[in-house]
Amino acid sequence: MRTDGPERRRHSRRPTPGLAGRIGMLQTLRVLDLSAQGARVSTGESLAPGRRYHLQLASLSLTAAVARCALVHLAPDEDGARPTFEAGLAFEPLTPVQRRQLSLLAKRVAAAA
Repeated sequence: MRTDGPERRRHSRRPTPGLAGRIGMLQTLRVLDLSAQGARVSTGESLAPGRRYHLQLASLSLTAAVARCALVHLAPDEDGARPTFEAGLAFEPLTPVQRRQLSLLAKRVAAAA
């Protein structure tokens, strides 16, 4: 994460402890933080920068493009090593209903923390 300069984001991020989701049907993810235009997520599989993915966050379905993805940890396990990747996602334009749902979801998660 960059710390050497002014913040470039137009929307503030909210930490989202405990918020889980899915990419497609099978790949799980944890949402680390969330804004009105994107999210930082953690997942066990690499996401291709530039590629668009369908996400499910609680009852909210949306599409996001991967801005970046990096390997951040390798944990030893019985098969060798289990990777953890962090990715920055940019949401595709949201409908007014999706924007409301996203705002409510972020507030609900923040209140539960």
